[in-house]
Amino acid sequence: MKSSVIQRIAAVLENKTNGNEREFARLICVNPKTLNQHLKGERGISLDVVLQILSSFEDISSEWLLRGTGQMLISDNLPPITGTETDDGLTLHAELTRTALKVEELTAQNAKLTHQLEYMEALNIKLAGLVHQYEQQLASAGIASSAEKTA
Repeated sequence: MKSSVIQRIAAVLENKTNGNEREFARLICVNPKTLNQHLKGERGISLDVVLQILSSFEDISSEWLLRGTGQMLISDNLPPITGTETDDGLTLHAELTRTALKVEELTAQNAKLTHQLEYMEALNIKLAGLVHQYEQQLASAGIASSAEKTA
C-alpha cells in the first residue's frame, strides 16, 4: 500500500510540476532531499507530507491520494451536467438577475428616502428655531405662548 501512495504522490508531482522534484518540494514546503527519500521509498511517507500536498493543491482528491479511489483531480470526480442542472442553473441565474435588479431599485429608493429624511430633519431644526424665536418675542411682549397656557 505504501508504494501505491508513493506512486500517486509521484503522479501529483508529474501533474503539477512536470516531474520537477525541487519545485514540487518548494510548493509543498518540504526539504527536497526528504521528498526524494520519500519517493525512493527510503523514508516513510509522513502524514505531514500528505497534508502539505493536499493543502498546497486543493484540487487533488484526498480520497484518491490516500486510498486510490476516484480520480486525481476533484473536478474529474464530479458528475456530468445534465439538462436538468442546466435548466436549474438558468432558472437560478434568472432569479439572481431579478434579485440584483430589485436590490439596485431598493438601494436607489433608500438613497432618495434618506435624502428626504435629511431635508425634513433640517426643516424641523429651522422650525424649532422659529418657534423658539416667536416664544421669546411673545414673552418680551408679555403674552403667554400656547405652550405656557396649557401648562
